[in-house]
Amino acid sequence: MKILTVPDSKLRQKSQDVLRVDKKLVKLVTTLQSTLEKKENPRGVGLAAPQIGSDQKVFVTLLPDKTGSTNLKTTVFINPMIVDHADKLIVGENLSAKKPREEGCLSIPKIYGVVPRWQWVKFAYQQIKHGELVTTETVFSDFPARVMQHEYDHLFGILFTDKILEYKLPVYKEISADKWEEIDPKALNKF
Repeated sequence: MKILTVPDSKLRQKSQDVLRVDKKLVKLVTTLQSTLEKKENPRGVGLAAPQIGSDQKVFVTLLPDKTGSTNLKTTVFINPMIVDHADKLIVGENLSAKKPREEGCLSIPKIYGVVPRWQWVKFAYQQIKHGELVTTETVFSDFPARVMQHEYDHLFGILFTDKILEYKLPVYKEISADKWEEIDPKALNKF
């Protein structure tokens, strides 16, 4: 499935709640999972329904499993809601990070920047179990929390570049695999 890129207007629409499990939802989840798992150059860690043209409140992540191994696990989040979060926003992957971690987005190729995010976030979300939507809550911290917040924003038509502009932070364009250059943030206004 093709991933939409800026300035596609579907990236700016607000998503609708998923009300029931049906063939359309199952197909959407399967498409999101397979699209994310197959994505190379760059490899993605999350993909939201608006990025493939759907208006449903669904995203998937591809992150290391909780055992701390290097095995990646795809997780589906349906109708996610932030129910609690850290008090302060940080720009690093964790509080001890010496260098902030830049964010990128599969829908905004070759553009990167640091984005203030909460260090931890508690999400309530639904998953499909035995053909029904079942609600669960999980706390995410550090890099997974950053990914969750990024994908959650997509469900409301918010791009990471909006945050860069809001906080007046630098933005970079990838010139080659090992070279980036800072660009004028005003260039992001076209997104």
